[in-house]
Amino acid sequence: METVDLGKQLAQQRIKAKAALAKKGLELPSKPAYALPKLRSDLTDLDDHAIMQYLARFTRFQDHLAGELALAEIDESAAVNILEIAKARHMAGNWTGPSSDRVAISKANATLDEDVQAAEQQVEACKAKRKMYGVLVESLARDAGVVSRELSRRIGNQPTERRLNRHSA
Repeated sequence: METVDLGKQLAQQRIKAKAALAKKGLELPSKPAYALPKLRSDLTDLDDHAIMQYLARFTRFQDHLAGELALAEIDESAAVNILEIAKARHMAGNWTGPSSDRVAISKANATLDEDVQAAEQQVEACKAKRKMYGVLVESLARDAGVVSRELSRRIGNQPTERRLNRHSA
């Protein structure tokens, strides 16, 4: 098994997952055309329209990254499965008897096998990617929460009459 084969196998899992969504008329959110938003320190200076647009930017990017996180989790799960199969193949192909000592030796040899090592490296790469997407999703959620709290603060500071009139039209 070569690293290229591992990549193809991971891609197949992604394709299956996306196809299952498409079958239900759903798709993952696409990447926004703008860069990852950064939390501004001047939120209180923005007018209501600007702050709503700003919150929408955070939300759209968070939606996209949550989809990427899901795909990274699918990749990681598939990579772990590929690793377990590579280990099993190696052990089954090199088993020479019933002795319990041979199990430990066979496991050690499997760890040294190039195919198993490639699969282990793929698992680690997938795990790292998943963790990084997780950090980005959590960070965006916190930042969007700050922007949302600013909107809530503004609404809370509006006179009661204005709030009531807005809903009675």
